Amino acid sequence: MDACEIEVENKKRKYLITVDHYSDFYEIDELKDFSGKTTVEICKRNFARHCITLLRNGSLNTGVRKLPELNVGQEVIVKLKSELSNKWSPGVIQEELTDRSFIVNVRGKTFRRNENHIKQSPYNQTTELSTGEGIEKKP
Repeated sequence: MDACEIEVENKKRKYLITVDHYSDFYEIDELKDFSGKTTVEICKRNFARHCITLLRNGSLNTGVRKLPELNVGQEVIVKLKSELSNKWSPGVIQEELTDRSFIVNVRGKTFRRNENHIKQSPYNQTTELSTGEGIEKKP
């Protein structure tokens, strides 16, 4: 986030530039002044647009559902096929690449998967999930 003053048509204008460094998305807002109150109002408006709220204590509440923690060596079920398939295969987490990306071993083959395609597995054998999604058998 940065604030600047730029002369446009012989008039000085104040701007607040906010950048999401994860997506490189940016917003430019014109400010009436550089006060903290004005800056916070603009930030609250921008955060609310993206489902993020600023709590009274100054911390951020993203409203994002926290997925269960995944650990190396943990048995999981993994979605290997396209989004159209409901098949989940049993596997084991081999490596954590980032906080959201993992290397998973499924039947001796390794796959890189995002945490959205990995679920904790309470199953040791073929079964049906309560949602009706199929799980492939272990060899």
